[in-house]
Amino acid sequence: MQVTSRINHTNLKILDDKMKRCLLKATDAMLNDVRQAQIMPFETGAMQNRGTFVDDSQINKGIALIKTDTPYARRLYFHPEFNFRTNKNPNAQGQWYEPWIHGSKKLFLSMAFAKFMRRELQ
Repeated sequence: MQVTSRINHTNLKILDDKMKRCLLKATDAMLNDVRQAQIMPFETGAMQNRGTFVDDSQINKGIALIKTDTPYARRLYFHPEFNFRTNKNPNAQGQWYEPWIHGSKKLFLSMAFAKFMRRELQ
């Protein structure tokens, strides 16, 4: 018995494009969730709003990043011992991505990606 298979490259390309779109949507959803959690230090809003964005420059490799380009973001992130103001963001703290990396929201990104993929494939 002989089995022959053919790869439909057109359909693979379509699926790849859908996966990239869903990755961007999921990453954007995570960024919005971080903002809604009011967990980033907030004085003027520059770091949280204008300084933090989804970088899609490596999307062809399947990589989407959330970047913060303010000069003080690294210092604030890696020093959770700072006494952060909580008048504008009541949950402000250092290491604000930890709930999405190791904590209670660690499945957020994969679940969002799966939700967007299900919609795309219907």
